[in-house]
Amino acid sequence: MTNDQLHEDAVKLLLQRQRNATETTAKGCVKSYNQRRREATAALQPILAAIWKCLQNGESVGGFTSKEDWASSQSITIRQIQRIISGTPQKRHDVVLKVGMTVTVGGVKVVLTQALIDLLTIHFPRNPKTTVCAACGYKKCRCETVLDNAVVAVKAGATLRDAAQQHGVSAIEIRKRKIGLKPKVKTVACELCGYRKCQCAEIQAPYTQAATV
Repeated sequence: MTNDQLHEDAVKLLLQRQRNATETTAKGCVKSYNQRRREATAALQPILAAIWKCLQNGESVGGFTSKEDWASSQSITIRQIQRIISGTPQKRHDVVLKVGMTVTVGGVKVVLTQALIDLLTIHFPRNPKTTVCAACGYKKCRCETVLDNAVVAVKAGATLRDAAQQHGVSAIEIRKRKIGLKPKVKTVACELCGYRKCQCAEIQAPYTQAATV
């Protein structure tokens, strides 16, 4: 198959992946369009791979010698072509719901109001951002007092998971605290010398004198 034949076949298949006027307006044609698009994409995969190889070798395909120019001529992006070649499904994008938007739920069109959005927010709350404990420096607090309170909660009948969530600590640290292990804390650098293990002369002096005796 020549490069021009590859080009012509790719153009035909790319057109088959697009909606026609009837499919854009008629809901009943959506299923047939999706089926045709899947079939065209499967047939297009080896052809695009061959075209890409020809362009990488500096050959001309349909009068174009670069990937950018060929993709632009077909109103398709290089990323879309690479996705078709690799067989990677297209990622779905998140949609921000706003008051006044019309959405389809179970085949029924619904206009979003603030009350509906508030109702969705209650059932699907946002994940709160984790903050770092000011005392120990960990996202999941390792302060001994907080861990002791979590241990008390567990002894009172709370599960490890509930106690960990309530006090913002790790379940593993609760177990360690129960058997008497002290939690690890982050070492803070000396404000004078900048080292975590202080190198200040007045701090090191007793050890230096003991070594020289």
